[in-house]
Amino acid sequence: MAKSKDRPQTTATAVMSFPQPPLRKAEEYLKAYSGYAFTAISAIAQEVGSVQLKLFKKKFVSGKPEAQVVYEHEMLSLLHYVNPLTTFYDQVEATQIYLELTGEAFWVILRERGTPREMWLVRPDWMRIVPDKEEIIKHYEYHPGGSYNEKVVIPRENVIHFKYFNPLNPYRGKG
Repeated sequence: MAKSKDRPQTTATAVMSFPQPPLRKAEEYLKAYSGYAFTAISAIAQEVGSVQLKLFKKKFVSGKPEAQVVYEHEMLSLLHYVNPLTTFYDQVEATQIYLELTGEAFWVILRERGTPREMWLVRPDWMRIVPDKEEIIKHYEYHPGGSYNEKVVIPRENVIHFKYFNPLNPYRGKG
């Protein structure tokens, strides 16, 4: 492996620069969401979606750490009001369904003057990860409708990628 003249290659970038196997047919997995798969995956996703999140702040009392519940925070508001179309429950349930079917899910964060304002779940089979030898991930490309003729380039800091471990591809999840 060749090293960059400007800076040495890190272990992470060396490992992530290995050739990637072709993506599996995620759309076929999504189409399989019927019958027994629908029943089982829906039951799992509904349970996960019903989890009540709490935010804690660590504080020290008499030198010992204690957890204090935080009731108001801008990230809690964002999670509860994900976007104008989706509730937190819907977002988490659908995320779990994508995870079970394809092994991965992506949340795209829309920012206003640098502050996260909305989060959108996008179809994982329409998302492409563009690797980078220096930064591991250069950016993401979203291809609406699955067409590679049209794309939306999304900076890596605006994507939360949930994935199950994939022994064949460190960039993608395995369902």
